Amino acid sequence: MMMDSAHYSYLAQRHFERAQRQAMLEDLINLITHRERFPVAYEEIRREVRDHAEIDRGIQMIPLHKIVGSVGRYRDFTRSFLPRRREFGERWKRLDIALERLETWPPIEVYQVGDRYFVRDGNHRVSVARANNLPEIEAHVVEITPAVPLDLDRPLTPQLLAYERQRFFDRIDFGRFCPGVDLYVTELGGYDTLYEHIQVHRWFMGQARGRPVALEEAVENWCQDVYRPLVRLISRLGLLKDFPTRTPTDLYIWLSRHIYFLRQAYGDELPAEVAAEDFQERFSEVPIRKFFKDLARTARSLLPG
Repeated sequence: MMMDSAHYSYLAQRHFERAQRQAMLEDLINLITHRERFPVAYEEIRREVRDHAEIDRGIQMIPLHKIVGSVGRYRDFTRSFLPRRREFGERWKRLDIALERLETWPPIEVYQVGDRYFVRDGNHRVSVARANNLPEIEAHVVEITPAVPLDLDRPLTPQLLAYERQRFFDRIDFGRFCPGVDLYVTELGGYDTLYEHIQVHRWFMGQARGRPVALEEAVENWCQDVYRPLVRLISRLGLLKDFPTRTPTDLYIWLSRHIYFLRQAYGDELPAEVAAEDFQERFSEVPIRKFFKDLARTARSLLPG
């Protein structure tokens, strides 16, 4: 018996509501167990591993379970590509109806790294296909061979952080000019941010002294006049207790940014200690506080209104 449009719409609505409930459950489980909540961001790989070769592999069928990340909008979906945002409903349901009617979708577009795939275009099609338990999907595949080998069976972030850290210390003999300080960050892009801070500090030193400043001189001055005082403030206020999985250098980066934005709003005279206390109150990662903040944020993204 042929189903009419209303029945297709009803089924699609049911499928989407079920996918949203599963997304909320997956989010909560991952919050509690401290697992990754989102698909892998391809930008992390592209930014850290700049040199790579590309080969167009054409159109082919690829396993859905091998799709692990996305080029953009990866935070709109859970790790298993369930829809996290209610506003995706109409688009998601149109694709679901097309699938029920056995209509043909255009191929999605993906990057292939090793035997894993990152969606360039087609996140919603992947979401609908996985929600309907399809084993594979048609895709236009571009294979990427990074200059730095990656083991995609292991967490990517530690591998990319090691690469970024090595690049930083290749550019700066940091231990020589800032002894006793070992810079560790836990978020990608952190070492590039530190390098930028040093270069900006170098420029201001040159302006103040009326002459070019060597990188080594800037590193030593930045360490003594910028980095160490802020880390001492972080220690004195006990901020690391509010961010138990982070490092002093993580907090230096985040607090520097917070101080900058508050001083843009309230003036350059705002004390760093006041900004640090505000940062502590707003962004504490103490597990129980973070759990309820993330729970509220997740609920707001999934529920109407």
